[in-house]
Amino acid sequence: MQPILRAARVKTHTVSAFKGIWRAGRAPEGYFADAVNLTSAQYPALSTRAQRRVINDCAGVTAMYSHDRMLWLDGTALYYGDDEVGALTAGEKQFASMGANVVIYPDKKLLNTRTLSLTSLDNLVTVTGASASASHADGSAASATSYAKLAAAGIGAGFRAGDAVRISGFTSEELNGTFILQTVSDDFVVILALAGEGETAAGEVTLSREAPDLDFICAYGNRVWGVSNAAHTVYACKLGDPTNWNAFEGISTDSYAAVVPSPGAFTGMSAYLGSVMLFKEEEIVKLFGTKPSNFQLVSSQMPGVEKGGARSLAFSDSTLFYKGVNGIYAYDGATPVCISRALGDARFQNARAGALDGRYYVSMRELPANTHALWVYDTQTGTWQKEAAEPVRFFAGTGSDLYFACENGFIHSIRGSGLWYDPAKVIATRLCLQETGFAWSAETGPVSLDMPERQHLTRLNLRYRLESGFLKVWARLETDDAWRLLYQTSAACAEKTVSMPAPPGRSSSFYLKIEGSGACAVTALSESYEAGSDV
Repeated sequence: MQPILRAARVKTHTVSAFKGIWRAGRAPEGYFADAVNLTSAQYPALSTRAQRRVINDCAGVTAMYSHDRMLWLDGTALYYGDDEVGALTAGEKQFASMGANVVIYPDKKLLNTRTLSLTSLDNLVTVTGASASASHADGSAASATSYAKLAAAGIGAGFRAGDAVRISGFTSEELNGTFILQTVSDDFVVILALAGEGETAAGEVTLSREAPDLDFICAYGNRVWGVSNAAHTVYACKLGDPTNWNAFEGISTDSYAAVVPSPGAFTGMSAYLGSVMLFKEEEIVKLFGTKPSNFQLVSSQMPGVEKGGARSLAFSDSTLFYKGVNGIYAYDGATPVCISRALGDARFQNARAGALDGRYYVSMRELPANTHALWVYDTQTGTWQKEAAEPVRFFAGTGSDLYFACENGFIHSIRGSGLWYDPAKVIATRLCLQETGFAWSAETGPVSLDMPERQHLTRLNLRYRLESGFLKVWARLETDDAWRLLYQTSAACAEKTVSMPAPPGRSSSFYLKIEGSGACAVTALSESYEAGSDV
């Protein structure tokens, strides 16, 4: 009687949903231990990111802000689209928009985007020989009134009726202090004060309208808001008027200032879900209300923005994302949730972020390796990807595209929009280049074979499409140190399945690496294996 030969048990497993990077221990099915220059845009397929446009010679561009047109600073020259509108100090800026107006800090400037006029939030006038006399509200002569007319050549230059102005230099203390200007002309102003029998100042008289020094700003409710770490105070400008921060008349349009009682430095600021949000590292302070009489500060102990991480704040799909001390957080108005557990135990610093198409892009330096990468979180799939990029200085979103400026002087556009101005109108040496042929790769962690015995991997199948460039597939068994090349091609194809012989030998798991250059998508991966002995 002939012995009965039993067929080896063969098992096949297929992965058709690729879920990004997972570095927090053993990667679950569909995840990769590492990957670069891939995207979830064609999820569940694994595909290469879109080609960027790259603009060179941009080291002098230190700030960009999208309004109706791009507002950007090149050296000290400020441009609105193609128009040069004035000069600022060089360096990073903060912007807040109120309709056609854009407030710029720390320079304390105001750009009117309709008239293209750049003016100062502050105004200072010093005159000599100023006189004070009783008058009507319009400045006409009167006696025994509550209005005082202050007159001198140029005393009203740069001021408007309604401005809150600090006045000093008069002998009478009733004329020194902060007043609301009732009427303004070049050579006189009218304030609510008792002028007595009249007075002529022997020395200089100073009138000043001052905006506070602010560390962070945002716009909400037709006001510009800001916080100062030096004063530990939150401020709001007068309703609809970002030039006035000291108008306190007891009315609904007043300016606002309040000391925040809790200790700790402010680390960021944003307007979100009907409130102004002030961030510290372990605290979020919300400011509710519609007018100064009912403004209210509410503090909650919860993960806030990491010190130095203010530029990581970005909105995507109605959620606010930011870098906290222990990772990247998503905040929907309730409790911040850490979404970066998949990135493992590495520490990250120097976060800069922007958002586009439901994705949160954040550039960070990883410690202790001291390497930089552009990490991408997909809000729809909850997956992380990584793109190669130099350290990023800032992001600027336009709604249809996202720009990021790198420390090496290049600016990239995610969707390939290129230059944000007409090069025929702005004379510059920079060039806009189309990115081509970038390298990409994905590497798995140990892929376990399901049987309890040691198994023999027999075959790997890969389904892919390749538009350009090349594709290589590598594998190694857990018992091996060297990678074995299983497949390579540079032939473009619409969709193709390739069957590859596996590395010889028995193992309980194996590793797989896919790499290439050009546009490619992997739609399915399967492995076939059979049981071996227990040894």
